[in-house]
Amino acid sequence: TLSGTGASLSQSIIGLAFQGPHIFGDGQVSGDLHLDLWGGTTSSLNHLVRLRVATVRVDWKNQSLVVGQDKPIISPRDPSSLAQAAFSPLTSAGNPWLWQPQARFEQRFAWGDDMGLRAQAGVYETNEPTASAGPEYAASLTAGRPAFQGRFLFWRNFGHGARIEIAPGFHASQTHVAGVSVPSRLVSVAWMM
Repeated sequence: TLSGTGASLSQSIIGLAFQGPHIFGDGQVSGDLHLDLWGGTTSSLNHLVRLRVATVRVDWKNQSLVVGQDKPIISPRDPSSLAQAAFSPLTSAGNPWLWQPQARFEQRFAWGDDMGLRAQAGVYETNEPTASAGPEYAASLTAGRPAFQGRFLFWRNFGHGARIEIAPGFHASQTHVAGVSVPSRLVSVAWMM
């Protein structure tokens, strides 16, 4: 017998996609569901299976509407890492890659076949599980609150598959603690060549 053999699905990511019906204005309904098995403790199923992305979207020719849980609008791409299933790289630096509830709208503009703009804006639920305000104010701290986010991706294709993208973005929200609102503002710029 082989008493020392075994297998694991730990660190696996499982994804499902569906294509729904066409709706008014020639819109196409679709959705995504991504789970991961990040290898937490076996004492609780919640630590073994984690919901990453669960979205329903409607795509028209130049617009999209997305509702569900996904990455923030301002940071749709993950940094490269082999250990990405459990924690995104740079998690300790504020983690702009948390999967959170949101609703967003996208408008696409094209200037010919080789240049365009994707403008996205929406409401994103923030999450501050590690925020602290001292024991006397801890009960008044709201960990989750709505934020407004936007991203404007300018793109240009060149011959032979070359592409350049520049995408400024913004985040605006308020943290509420001890009856006071503390503003949170973020400006981002991402690029790809």
